[in-house]
Amino acid sequence: MNKKQTKAKVQALLTAGVGKTAVFRLLKGHGVRDSVLAHYIASHVDASEVDEHANKIDRLLWIMYAQALLGLWIGWGMAAAWGPVGKGVALLLCAGLPLLFAWGFYRNLAGFYNAYLLLQVVQLPKAFKDFNAEPVITLVAVGINIAVLAYVWYVRSKLFPDFVAFTPKKQSGRYVFVS
Repeated sequence: MNKKQTKAKVQALLTAGVGKTAVFRLLKGHGVRDSVLAHYIASHVDASEVDEHANKIDRLLWIMYAQALLGLWIGWGMAAAWGPVGKGVALLLCAGLPLLFAWGFYRNLAGFYNAYLLLQVVQLPKAFKDFNAEPVITLVAVGINIAVLAYVWYVRSKLFPDFVAFTPKKQSGRYVFVS
């Protein structure tokens, strides 16, 4: 089986109610690496988990919408001297990225959660570059970023409990799943 077929088979089996560990054992050694198979399984979200944590997802979406509005405002100010094309590009990047993440969170896609977390962790040290000029504003901004980062991590851990950091859980060299 190729990756596309394996992913479809994983989705079909998990949707049918087969346990994650059983799906891993069933499909292990059928054309894809174990790490890829484990990632496909860990990325599957149960409808019951989505229903149980719908309020958390909604709050996360509102946070992304607020970030998009803030990005729109910042992008408008940044690109005032760039002309119409530069303004459009700045607005698209500053406001479009949070909206793209909101779409991924709405669709319950694990890759979007992981990408957001990775992007925020990588960007965090850059937030301190203006610390000497504006220490209070910098600390407030960093505090807000850390709070949003922690909340996204929390929601992801509820929807996708089989992830540790950015990879599926492993114990003693074997992949371990919740069910």
